[in-house]
Amino acid sequence: MPTAERNKARDLAARFPTNYELDRNGALAVRGEVLATNLSEKALAAADRAGFSIVRRTPVDELGLSLVVLTHADWPVAKMIERLRKLAPEAAIEPDHVFFASGAKSRPVPARRAVPRAQASRVAPAPAWRLGVIDTGTAASASAQAKVVRRAFAPGGFVPGDHGTAVAAIAAQHGDGEARHRSEGTLYVADIFGGGPGGGSAEQMVRALGWMAQQKVPVTNVSMVGPYNAVVASAV
Repeated sequence: MPTAERNKARDLAARFPTNYELDRNGALAVRGEVLATNLSEKALAAADRAGFSIVRRTPVDELGLSLVVLTHADWPVAKMIERLRKLAPEAAIEPDHVFFASGAKSRPVPARRAVPRAQASRVAPAPAWRLGVIDTGTAASASAQAKVVRRAFAPGGFVPGDHGTAVAAIAAQHGDGEARHRSEGTLYVADIFGGGPGGGSAEQMVRALGWMAQQKVPVTNVSMVGPYNAVVASAV
């Protein structure tokens, strides 16, 4: 993980100690919670006997996954991970890592190059398109040429942010080389950051990917920075 994000992780863990902690590699994670996929009932029973409790279970049927969030009173994430991996070596068990939007700042989105009228008349209308963006929320001005479907996955609801707005605007610039022309399309925006602490987690990313699959979105942009996470990898 880049140094800037590692420093940001330390800062957030210090500022919001009830929400976050660092894993053994210095990556930011949700405090006191471990994320697992497709734990068998036998493994869940063994975890219960070891003192773990289930915080929530979320089926993500579109991806063939079942997310389980577990906790153990007073245990740090690293200790929980170690114990659960011994109890269920076949499962994907990870911290509920917190990701950051990539890039220090969102750059202005370049204006679309206008297609000359004579050229546009020779170009057949493009087929309708569907694109997904998993990021911060987006402002209403992110796309003038597409229908936008929005959904919030983090505490605080759908909150427009500069990064998500810029990414969505770029994604909506649908076209082909010099013959760019407007076509009907739908942009699916999943806000996994919301407002305040608790956003940007691996659990929320997996749920957002499940929503994209449910909506049959063929291409989804995820501009995130963070550690490798086997649970997210299984969803991808």
